Amino acid sequence: MFVLLIADGRRKQKQVWICGHSYVFWAEKRALERSFGPQLGIPLEDAKLHWIGKSGMTWDQLTPTLLHARRRLSDPDILVVHLGGNDLGTASDLDIINRMKKDLGHLKQIFRNSILVWSNIVPRKVWNQEVPHKLMEKSRRRVNREISFFIKGIGGSVIKHDSLVPESPGLFHLDGVLLSESGTDVFNLDLLSVLETLV
Repeated sequence: MFVLLIADGRRKQKQVWICGHSYVFWAEKRALERSFGPQLGIPLEDAKLHWIGKSGMTWDQLTPTLLHARRRLSDPDILVVHLGGNDLGTASDLDIINRMKKDLGHLKQIFRNSILVWSNIVPRKVWNQEVPHKLMEKSRRRVNREISFFIKGIGGSVIKHDSLVPESPGLFHLDGVLLSESGTDVFNLDLLSVLETLV
């Protein structure tokens, strides 16, 4: 694998942005309490992780949030996006998918040297939208499938979160939406497993 070296022969530190709704917000806080810390155990000489999490964040806030972050941070070498769960049920699946593809394609143009990473929308015990649970799950799976395929097509990667299912005891908060501390640990390990292959 090609590794960029700086003048004295050391590897260049990768900049990793992790952006998303409350899962990302709480993932950072949980990481701070754990032994691996906010770097998720990744050595600083390899990469610097920047957490950009906002509770209640929706898809239309993604690009403005990233452009705002760009004022204070170096452009990302790796950009992880965990978003979209709060948008399901607010428009047709096709509208949501098309908007996501358009915005992700635009972000790939803005951050030309970045690897985009799609973090799958996780199933929930309870969806806030007034749509039957079965239909919400169908939408979630369709969006994940379409966006995963799109991201891979532009050279990106996908974090699947296969272990985060409501049937697994203890992984979800009592509200049925957020992850429990144990669930958040699994979420962070999922992030780490993919980031390790990229840094």
